[in-house]
Amino acid sequence: MIVGAAAVIPFVMMSSPNSSNTGKSGHPSSSPSQSGSLHPSSSPTFGSPVSIEVPAEYSGGSQGLISSLAFSPSGGTLAIADSGGICLLDVATRLCTSGFASAWSVAFSPDGILAGGNVNGSSAANQTIHLWNVTTRTQNLLTNPSSQGAYSVAFSHDGKTLAAGDANGSIYLWNAATRTQKSAPLTDPGSKGVNTVVFSLDDKTLAAGDGNGHVYVWDLITHKQIGSLSLAGGKGVTSIALSPDGKTLAAGDASGSIYLWDVPTKTESLPLHNPDSHGAYSVAFSHDSKTLAAGGGNGDTYVWNVTSRNQIATLPDRGSGGINSVVFSPDGKTLAIGDEHGGVTLWQER
Repeated sequence: MIVGAAAVIPFVMMSSPNSSNTGKSGHPSSSPSQSGSLHPSSSPTFGSPVSIEVPAEYSGGSQGLISSLAFSPSGGTLAIADSGGICLLDVATRLCTSGFASAWSVAFSPDGILAGGNVNGSSAANQTIHLWNVTTRTQNLLTNPSSQGAYSVAFSHDGKTLAAGDANGSIYLWNAATRTQKSAPLTDPGSKGVNTVVFSLDDKTLAAGDGNGHVYVWDLITHKQIGSLSLAGGKGVTSIALSPDGKTLAAGDASGSIYLWDVPTKTESLPLHNPDSHGAYSVAFSHDSKTLAAGGGNGDTYVWNVTSRNQIATLPDRGSGGINSVVFSPDGKTLAIGDEHGGVTLWQER
C-alpha cells in the first residue's frame, strides 16, 4: 500500500505491521578470521582480511566501539569513528595519519569535507556538528542548541546539503557552503530517534529510518513528508542504503532482516535474513549495485547478490562483537567493517 500523496516518489513507500523501538547494539561472538566462502563464480571473491587497530591516541586510550565508517571520495582515506575519537586511516599504508574529536556518525562530502555528529558527549558537544577539511586540518562548526545529538549524517550527492538525524526524532538540513540551516527541522512522527538518513539520487527527497521501525520519506523542495513504510520485523530501523544506480532501497532492522524495494516499480521483494538473527545493524551496496553487505549482531558480515537474493558470502569478524558499520570503497574493491569492540577489518576483492 502506498502511503502519501505525492505523484512521483523516488523512494518506495509501503506499509507493514507496526514495529517497536530498538537501537544499535552488537552481540559478541567468537568467530575466527578466515577468507570468505563465495558462490557462484561470477560473484566477487574476497582475499584474506586485514585487521586494523586504532591507535590509543585516536580511541580515548582504550578501544571502544566503532560506530561509523566513511571512505573519502578518492577511496584513499577511511574515516573511523571510535568512541574516543576519529582515526583517518591511510588505506595504502594502513596507518592513522591524524585524528579529530570524537563523533558517533561520519560522512564525506563529494569534495572531501568530513562531517561528524555526536551523541555520547556533553550537551554542548551533542549540539555541534564538526566539518573538517582533512587536507588543511581546519574545521567549522554547525551549532544547534535544540539538538540532542546526531545518530546519522549524510551529504547530498551534489554536496550542497548536509542532513543530520537527531536523537530526538528531528532531521536538520544545513547549507554546506554557508553553514546555515536551510529550513525548520523535519520532524519524525515516531520521535524515537533518527538512526539513518539517505538522499535520493536527484537530491529531491530524503529517506530517514527511526528506532520505532519506520522509514519516512520527505520532499526536500516542499519539506513535506510524502510517504512512509513500516518494517514487518518488529524492530527499529538500524540502517538504510540506496544502491548507486538508484534502483534498490535496502533497510536493515535489529531482528536481522533486510528489506528490499525496487524503486522504479515501487514493489517490495521478500526480505533477506541474516542467518544469526541478531540484527542487520549496517547495510551497504557495492559500487555496481549488484552486491549488498549487511553487518550482523554476532560479528559476521553477510554478503548478498541483489538480483538473485542469494547469500554469496559470510565474512567473519575476528570475534570481537557485533558489526555496527559496513562500507564499500568507491571502486568497490574494498569492504570495510567496524565492530562494537574497536576493531576494523578490511576485505579486498581478489
